[in-house]
Amino acid sequence: ARCRLQEVTPADGPPAGRGDNGQVTWTSIGAHSTVRLLETPADLEKQRAKLDKELTAAQAHVERLQGKLANPEFTAKAPVQVVARERQALAEAQDRLARLQEQRQRLG
Repeated sequence: ARCRLQEVTPADGPPAGRGDNGQVTWTSIGAHSTVRLLETPADLEKQRAKLDKELTAAQAHVERLQGKLANPEFTAKAPVQVVARERQALAEAQDRLARLQEQRQRLG
């Protein structure tokens, strides 16, 4: 099998459209990005199932953090640094959830 690699930088953004035999997925975590060509319908289904599982976990994590931060007892009793760390964790979790939702949307 032949494989053609092309360097992609985060500034280039996700590739457009579909590949020769399938659909392109784009994953970006921080400064690192991965481009993957899904060649068969089975590949697409596996990727959809994986993303659905990740979405469920990410949504549950966001909801846990939101619940913790909405609890007045937690915010009143916890040290300021702990509350700040939890708020940062919530922002990161929400960002990850949004990226996963975008990826899932692109897969259809």
